[in-house]
Amino acid sequence: MKIFKKAILGLGFLGLLSGTALSQGLSNGSEANSSEVVTQSQIASPQMTGRVEWRGGGVFAFLSPACFDVGWDLDAPVKVRFRPSGLGTNGETSGIAFHFHTFSTGLRINGSITNGFKPYSGFGVSGTGYNSTGFIRFNQILPAAYNETTNLMQMAVYVTRFGGDVGCNAIIRATLQRRDQ
Repeated sequence: MKIFKKAILGLGFLGLLSGTALSQGLSNGSEANSSEVVTQSQIASPQMTGRVEWRGGGVFAFLSPACFDVGWDLDAPVKVRFRPSGLGTNGETSGIAFHFHTFSTGLRINGSITNGFKPYSGFGVSGTGYNSTGFIRFNQILPAAYNETTNLMQMAVYVTRFGGDVGCNAIIRATLQRRDQ
């Protein structure tokens, strides 16, 4: 019943249920626990979880010959999610994920991604899952100094062993917008 009440609360805050339907959904035999009731302003507030993330899209700007050998194409559109370390509650690691039509990979970096190569550990899925390691750096990031209030950013990210493939080095250019969590 607790999960049902939370689902009903969520639908109410999303504006999918009227106030009457919301109260009827909660009064089916038990009242909502005060710790379960969340106000709409709390849901809309990025401070609720404290994560700082940017999402957007881009394309490959460069692929080494080994990338073409394993099937990558410069025309492949990519969606990007980026959570830098040290902002909000993101912690001490940075995360960046690349999502393609039939492939996704997420990379974790201790500390910040900079213009110098830093090691990453990653996990990818393309039919099967795999672990990967390599190096990553920003060839470019604009604005160079970003924080929790930066709305838009552009980046060019250089990744070695892209997709877990030895010799496959890629540069991905993307434009991202801050997404409140």
